[in-house]
Amino acid sequence: MDIEYYGSFVTRLVENKFRKDNPLNPGFRVFNLAECESKIYLNLFMNLSFNENIKFALKTRPTWIKKENKEMGKNYLDNAYINFNLGKGLFLSVGKENLIGGVGFSYYPSDFFSEKKEIDFTLKEEEQSSDREGNYIVRSELLLENVTLTAIIAPEIDSLQEEHIRSEFRFSTLLYDTDLSISYFYSNYGRIGWNISRAVGQKFEVHSALGLGFGSDRKYLRKKSEVGVPGSGIFEYEVYEPVDEEKLFLRGLIGGHYTSANKTNYIVEYFYNQDGYDENEWKEFFTIIKDNSNKLISPPSGFSKDLFKFNLSLANSLMTYRYLRRHYLFARVWNPEIYNRFDVTCGILLNLEDKSFVILPTADYKLIKDFMMLRLGGAVFKGDEESEFGLSPMENYYYFETRFFF
Repeated sequence: MDIEYYGSFVTRLVENKFRKDNPLNPGFRVFNLAECESKIYLNLFMNLSFNENIKFALKTRPTWIKKENKEMGKNYLDNAYINFNLGKGLFLSVGKENLIGGVGFSYYPSDFFSEKKEIDFTLKEEEQSSDREGNYIVRSELLLENVTLTAIIAPEIDSLQEEHIRSEFRFSTLLYDTDLSISYFYSNYGRIGWNISRAVGQKFEVHSALGLGFGSDRKYLRKKSEVGVPGSGIFEYEVYEPVDEEKLFLRGLIGGHYTSANKTNYIVEYFYNQDGYDENEWKEFFTIIKDNSNKLISPPSGFSKDLFKFNLSLANSLMTYRYLRRHYLFARVWNPEIYNRFDVTCGILLNLEDKSFVILPTADYKLIKDFMMLRLGGAVFKGDEESEFGLSPMENYYYFETRFFF
């Protein structure tokens, strides 16, 4: 039996700065947020080859976290599956696997198995999809000449995997130097995925990804009941999922990479999210937030502030940042070898509708090559009060981490 293992030991310190006047959480009256966070975790990879036909893959992240005066420990299991080579290009995998799909860099419109997974967006983009828990699946692959056929089933398992049974069927091929994959995914409703990418010369690459859903995950706030005497204008709200007459919902991405002679990499991607709020829906949503925020600060006579706190807690549950609106642009500049010591990245995520944005700088210093690295990074959220990132409770955050590799 052959054993291969590698990974990293990481310590991270995070300093958060929150908006005290945020309408979603005015004066921190709805919930408290930790300004300081410490995290220590091990990112361990292990591959066991019992023979040429049976292999086991493991990726685990035992983690200790301290927020203010609260401590917790958890073991994140990303991969733990057995792969069988059944011969003639046929493979079967059983276990827990983090299925990484699609060609998107900032968004993953066709990576359906990653939906609702916990993703740490403070990590560099390359690490966000790899450091997440997997799904319990049975996966089969048939490799033919220039064609791969894949079938995946993720069953519902009590206490382990509470999502309804999910399945995906994928066709991948290399067509005239172009990588193409088409997939059909089904859970509570069907989705079609599309990915295409092509290298143009030695320095340029273009790609596109689509996710077409025959249903929507969008949610809204609506008035549930009027509180007090008729005509009081005070309401209790509820979350609801409308039955849309428009049955097809598209998420699409198009972008490209360019790498210069000095190894600087430039990437630009445009993301369209039909599931997001349009202009009128967003204004209506913000009006509800602002009204309840004002009433929480100064409750009308005879009404408890708990009602307005409850309404704002519902609004907070719908804040899927990065996916709230419909049009986004991502751009990033990266050079991994400045003076053979520094790896420097600076990205920006821009909401094209309200012009709010997030700036994402990161700098790595290779203190001891292949053994120890220091990282300094952060994010700055900008926008007016009614914009997506201006409404974010976070004003900025900064972190420092040390990584030891083995």
